Amino acid sequence: MFEELSFDFAQVVERTVSLLAALDIVLALVMIPVVLARRKESSSTIAWILVLLFLPLVGILLFWFLGRDRIRWPAKKKRMMRRRVR
Repeated sequence: MFEELSFDFAQVVERTVSLLAALDIVLALVMIPVVLARRKESSSTIAWILVLLFLPLVGILLFWFLGRDRIRWPAKKKRMMRRRVR
């Protein structure tokens, strides 16, 4: 009865790990154009791309928290508020 439902746990783990690794690489490759779209120094851009290629998951998290321009949004909001006041 349970013999039909038996599966190889190692094979399931192997498939899951390879699927997560592939997803990790795809996400890193998707992030590279985001890094290139920033108008920063070329050394900074190259460093972020290398981090994304060699440490994809860690690189995505680091870029999300450290590499993004968080100043632009408040500056845009401030400009919009100034326009409304005028």
